[in-house]
Amino acid sequence: MIVEKWSPFKFVAEFDRTLERLGLGTMFEEMDFGAASEFAENRVKSHMIFFVGLNPSKESPDNSAFHPSTKSGKAVREWVKDLNAFVSFANLSNDKNAPPKASLELKSMSVIAMMSRSSYKIISCGTVADTILKKNGIKHFAMPHPSGLNRFWNDKEKGDAKIKEMLEWVMKK
Repeated sequence: MIVEKWSPFKFVAEFDRTLERLGLGTMFEEMDFGAASEFAENRVKSHMIFFVGLNPSKESPDNSAFHPSTKSGKAVREWVKDLNAFVSFANLSNDKNAPPKASLELKSMSVIAMMSRSSYKIISCGTVADTILKKNGIKHFAMPHPSGLNRFWNDKEKGDAKIKEMLEWVMKK
């Protein structure tokens, strides 16, 4: 079962409201993100996965990351469909026409860095996202871009092995 959340920004705001309702303060004032995330993970009892790409697909009806109607969106959901997972998606740029070396939006990077200090397992999709996360010192697992245009996926055996490796990485503590 996949539980999708909106965006990392909306997740943080909603999580803060939930913590306040439970009398636990907010993650930005009284709790650090790691403690708040640990609390959530113990309650949800699932894996927490954060997919990061470069920019929205030109085929996406909006600017959301890995929209479910796109090839990439369908692929990443297929990868984790058998996990009891809380899944979030983000792009480093909201520009559908962003060149491969697009300048990053600082807000996106700060949220991604915050997620990396939590219980989320961050997975980059594509070499550009992988390179940018590495440059920023963010621990993650690098996956080939899930696009139907990526030749990596032409070899089913190789693709299945990479998905298995990613799932093993997600499931280890």
